[in-house]
Amino acid sequence: MRHRAILFGLLGTFLVFAAFRPDFQVAAFAAGFVSVVSFLYLAWSGGSYNAQIGRVFTADVIALVCLVVGAAAYFYSAHTVRNPQ
Repeated sequence: MRHRAILFGLLGTFLVFAAFRPDFQVAAFAAGFVSVVSFLYLAWSGGSYNAQIGRVFTADVIALVCLVVGAAAYFYSAHTVRNPQ
């Protein structure tokens, strides 16, 4: 799990960096989705897991919801800017 924590820290740093650099935002969303969805799939497909993995699973579900909301807002605003009414 320490390895996951380091990778998550690197991904978090990239997401914060991308928040201020629009050119990297799509890549940051993609990386976030790959990270979260892959862990959720592996944990779910593995069946039973302990309480610690259960907490990480819950945190990743919350992270997935945040990513979906953020990506929807990003693409909505990008569409609105390109096609103002």
